[in-house]
Amino acid sequence: MPERSRVRKRSAADILSARAGADEALDALVGQFTDPYSFLRELVQNSLDAGSTCVDVTFEHRADQGMAAITVADNGEGMNEKIIDEHLLTLFSSTKENDLTKIGKFGIGFVSIFAIQPDLVILETGQAGEAWRLLFHPDASFEKLSIDDEIIEGTTVTLLKAASAKHTDEIRERGGATVRYWCKYAEADITIDGETVREPFDVDAPLSVRYSEPGTEIVVGPAPLAQAQSAREAHASTFVSVLPLVGFYNRGLTLVEGQQLPGGEDDLAGLSFRIKSRYLEHTLTRDNVLVDESYRKAIDLVRRQVSERLRPALYQHMEVAAQRRGEILSSAEHPATKPDGPPLEEAYLYARLPALALDEHGEKAKVFPVLRGEPLSLAQLRKVRTPVGVLLYAAKITPLVERLLGAGITVLAYVPGFAEFLGKLELRAVPAASVLHTAVEVAASARDEALLALATRLLDEAGCRLRRLCLGDLSYPDSVNAGALYLRQQQAFGISQADEKPSLLGGARDIVLNVKHPLVAHGRKLAERDVTLAAALLAQGVAALDGLDAEACDRIAADGLSRARRMAEGRGG
Repeated sequence: MPERSRVRKRSAADILSARAGADEALDALVGQFTDPYSFLRELVQNSLDAGSTCVDVTFEHRADQGMAAITVADNGEGMNEKIIDEHLLTLFSSTKENDLTKIGKFGIGFVSIFAIQPDLVILETGQAGEAWRLLFHPDASFEKLSIDDEIIEGTTVTLLKAASAKHTDEIRERGGATVRYWCKYAEADITIDGETVREPFDVDAPLSVRYSEPGTEIVVGPAPLAQAQSAREAHASTFVSVLPLVGFYNRGLTLVEGQQLPGGEDDLAGLSFRIKSRYLEHTLTRDNVLVDESYRKAIDLVRRQVSERLRPALYQHMEVAAQRRGEILSSAEHPATKPDGPPLEEAYLYARLPALALDEHGEKAKVFPVLRGEPLSLAQLRKVRTPVGVLLYAAKITPLVERLLGAGITVLAYVPGFAEFLGKLELRAVPAASVLHTAVEVAASARDEALLALATRLLDEAGCRLRRLCLGDLSYPDSVNAGALYLRQQQAFGISQADEKPSLLGGARDIVLNVKHPLVAHGRKLAERDVTLAAALLAQGVAALDGLDAEACDRIAADGLSRARRMAEGRGG
């Protein structure tokens, strides 16, 4: 045991003897630390301010004493008696004022050790040949011991608190979480029971940019959709929300982290970012960043990185993704490769955030994929014209899409959430197959030709206005007419906006019979034995759906039977 050359016992209240309500002041200072484990942050902060490059935090259960021991040891510059008396033991006094390399500033951090209500606090420190041990008791009295025959480098603080092994484990868990939260980006090497707490200074974002200058580092990107829980309605997709995380740090120590910006900057909504700057300061309560001129300058730096780097990076990524999306959906093979970064459907959500808004900042970015063509920009998209007055999209090349592209009509490549995103830009897009129709021509045999000619005659005689009957396939991919008996068109196998009924001025129509429909399939089979009955069957089916009255349908059936009888008699004669 080293010799104690000087022993001084003083009460911490003596230091405030010249002030009214000294005990109340001490209690108030301790009470400001709402989390009793905040003392670990304060001790680490003091270590960094002392120039430490290593800070070791350990938790130990001393079974023989029934105590939990929490130790914070550093390799900093330590303290001599003058510093101890004038700064450590004098509340609100600090050597760090106006020194931007120090974060503590207020000189009250050491008081936080009493928030956990320790049974004893032991501080050992040394500087320039001096070595000191201070013992702080629960009543805030202390002993200062000069140690002559022991070399002490840096500062070591040990808190002893009565605790069982189980309670010590709880202390270790809570204390470790506190150190990790506040110190994970610290510039020094900080360990908890030998395990480093340092994490990469980054944000969880599908796309981010980084900026640094002397004393300041920034990383910013859109918040990942996987974090989504809540968001402002104005900036949230109809199918997912964005929950950002923002953090402010001085020399890597956390000032504040959360979902809300302390200054309430709405233009950065939906973005996650971290700012590490020696110019940022914490509030007196040490639970927030001080919103001052330095804070505002830091926020302006974030805005600049968003406008100059993140926004162009997002639009460039979307252009590459849009090109690839169009190629994939235009190809029968559907290659699996895709560009790095967020999927296009997520990128559209990010492009609605205030700082990244496509309609305000990226009208010329070619981010809208098309089938068999180059992506279009928002400015180009506004000029697209289609037969139905709205934008068209499809998820694959189909016979309908082939005809549209052949006619020079733009068809956008489908992206999930596509229509909702365009709707926010005051553009309407619908699936092409929901408003336009076609049929795939099926080659007719000689028997089919005879069947169709006779059925056409029966329908014409019954008053059905048609030009001709054709055979076609209506069950192509995405077709809404797959189960229909027929499709009426002004021109068979062209593009129709709907089932085009004859009008007073529009003349007769072509009727394309669906070869996949059971009635048509049965009629073609029946025609192998009796083409007349088969024609009557088909004609009656078309007439019933065409709106002809029962008398007309009966007339078709009667005419068909009459023709069949005459043909049978002719064969018999």
